[in-house]
Amino acid sequence: EVVIYFITQQGKEGYEMWDGYFENLLDGCYNDKIVKGGILYGYMTQEEWCDESPWKIENVWLALNELKMFSEEKVPEMQIMFKKLRDIQQKLISLLKYASERGYDVFIEYN
Repeated sequence: EVVIYFITQQGKEGYEMWDGYFENLLDGCYNDKIVKGGILYGYMTQEEWCDESPWKIENVWLALNELKMFSEEKVPEMQIMFKKLRDIQQKLISLLKYASERGYDVFIEYN
């Protein structure tokens, strides 16, 4: 399982998903201009958050924009998952936007 969350006074708030969904979503967000600070760099290079848990997303707006780049054409073999991946994409975009607008740090954690 992968959990993406932020911490409020009430505790952790976030979204938990099967790591296979998360990895396929990130595969669909891949582009040739990946920069350090979002979530794609660490995933594609197998550095950062793959080694640490929890890992703080350095630039939440960058991660938000990376998620918006999801394209089903980048993961055609996962056609049966498209509806679920789109649902997860929208939930994560909402979560990151909410956290960023309120100044919360966002973390990725493998369980």
